[in-house]
Amino acid sequence: MEIGLPLRGSRLATPLKAGAATMAVVAIVCYAALATGLHPFHPETEPTEATLFEGVRYIREVHETPRPMVIHVMRIDLTAPGIRFLVTPRDNHSERPLEARTTSEFATEFGVQVAVNANYYRPYIPGFLVLGYPRSGQRVEPIGLAASDGDIYSWRFWRPGVLFIDEEHEVSFNRPDRYHTMIAGNGFILRRGQRREFEETRVYPRAALGVNAEHTEMILVVIDGRQRRYSEGATLDELAGILERHGAHNAIRLDEGGSATLVAQHEPGEARVLNRPVAARLPGYERPVANHLGIFARPIE
Repeated sequence: MEIGLPLRGSRLATPLKAGAATMAVVAIVCYAALATGLHPFHPETEPTEATLFEGVRYIREVHETPRPMVIHVMRIDLTAPGIRFLVTPRDNHSERPLEARTTSEFATEFGVQVAVNANYYRPYIPGFLVLGYPRSGQRVEPIGLAASDGDIYSWRFWRPGVLFIDEEHEVSFNRPDRYHTMIAGNGFILRRGQRREFEETRVYPRAALGVNAEHTEMILVVIDGRQRRYSEGATLDELAGILERHGAHNAIRLDEGGSATLVAQHEPGEARVLNRPVAARLPGYERPVANHLGIFARPIE
């Protein structure tokens, strides 16, 4: 026997109707913005390659098969003079030690020349549009090991695959004797030149960080997704192949999906988003996240 609960005239009816109305307004605003083109920028769809800073080369690849896919690659010469790293510093000493920032907000605030989102984080509720992820300034907690300039603000080990950076700004995936700066992702994609086995086969926006066998080059890869006819995303196996093709020997997944964002300094104090992230299902909008990896580099003489 089914038992129904009548809502009309009950005390539940008004808040439920108000909540439904609020969500309807949010949906209308979001999709109106999409329909009318009210987003920060339109995507660039031409392949390109350019040296942005000393030791920093940007590549945009555009593919039509096996599906529309736009790939953003940043290759960083770790031997170039002036290359230094910064992970988002701690903001407070609570259980949620960071304040959420977009990647461009981080790059602008700390004056780095290149930035990419790093760890996964809490709180985040998938599928709740603008209500599911934090606003800029809201307290958040990174998932996995994280430290900035000797200050370890996340001790919780999550999955193998941590990038360690020492005081001399040398990088490694091998656990050091002393922690200085580090970020963690969602496990290895490549380990000692070998692809991992992936059960996941979905096509998705991706972000990853790799280092070549000689530890002389870092490779950042961000692949746009969830955008029909522009870029639908990549599988993990495709991501591994892209990293291999660009010379990575070891590589980890960074926070992906709508968080995947690659930024470069355009002018002093002004950051430019190089890819086309998605926030609240709106292409072209950045999602505030917990922490980032920033790279300092010298201007081209």
